[in-house]
Amino acid sequence: MVAKLVRFRTRDQLATRDAARQLADQIRSYPEDQLPAHARSAVLNQLQRVTHPDTEQLSWEGGFTMLSRQQTAVIWDAIRALPPTARRHEVRHAFDLVLLNLRQDTGEVMLTRDEFAEKMAVSPQNVSRVMTTLVNMGVITRQRVTIDGMSGPGRVVFFINPHVAWNGRLEIRKREADASAKPTSKAAKPAAPDVDQVLMAADPAYMPRRKLPVAVPEAAVHRILGHGKPPTIPHHRSAKAKR
Repeated sequence: MVAKLVRFRTRDQLATRDAARQLADQIRSYPEDQLPAHARSAVLNQLQRVTHPDTEQLSWEGGFTMLSRQQTAVIWDAIRALPPTARRHEVRHAFDLVLLNLRQDTGEVMLTRDEFAEKMAVSPQNVSRVMTTLVNMGVITRQRVTIDGMSGPGRVVFFINPHVAWNGRLEIRKREADASAKPTSKAAKPAAPDVDQVLMAADPAYMPRRKLPVAVPEAAVHRILGHGKPPTIPHHRSAKAKR
């Protein structure tokens, strides 16, 4: 007979976890419209970390996330198909962090933009661009949560597409999946790169000229980056010079 291993927990640990579980249940049962959405979400996320600590969770240390093998493969292929200007390595890193930080039964990503930036070692602005790529691919959805006493559109909250991954009860996952579309198999085309920014990255000595209505093909930009030589951007001749 195989011996059953039991993880030792102190009385204080058990009491703290039980109190956090009860508090989370009370907050969830309280009418949502009578609590600030931002504060409610932040408190529930923190209680989730107490009731399901990274150091333990049943036989899976740190917990687990269910993945759809088919949909995950589709997303990996779509990320690899992104052009270099779309920061595909950062997109993949952000996708991995999404999978590691899902709240049970809601699919909410328990990381703020600044926390993403710290873990990825990039600027918050780059996080916004990367997450927008995942939103356009259908991997995650983005919602705005207003904050009482503050103006503006509110804080951005991300949710995983339940067709891709889930953490929690399957009946809730099925309900959410029925109301969601599957991710696209084609990566969204990113916005055209700013020519001056690309050339300055390739050659620090390059000085931006005044803005001219000249379209530089994206393929040419990639050739420039590969060889490290800025192109000669033609100047428009004035109407008087043409005559």
